[in-house]
Amino acid sequence: MLDKRSKNEQKLFERVFKRHVNTMDSEEWEKGGREITKVEKDVPNKCLNVHFANGEWFR
Repeated sequence: MLDKRSKNEQKLFERVFKRHVNTMDSEEWEKGGREITKVEKDVPNKCLNVHFANGEWFR
């Protein structure tokens, strides 16, 4: 999924993923909070939206 992204987008993704992981406890982690279902570019907001299997998404 990330292999289609530029280096800057990959770095941005890493920051978003870390932010998401830091909000979870171990139970949420086990429920699929680490599984990425979609990464989409949000051009108007100049960011990436990262969607996770537990239904959450982060910019």
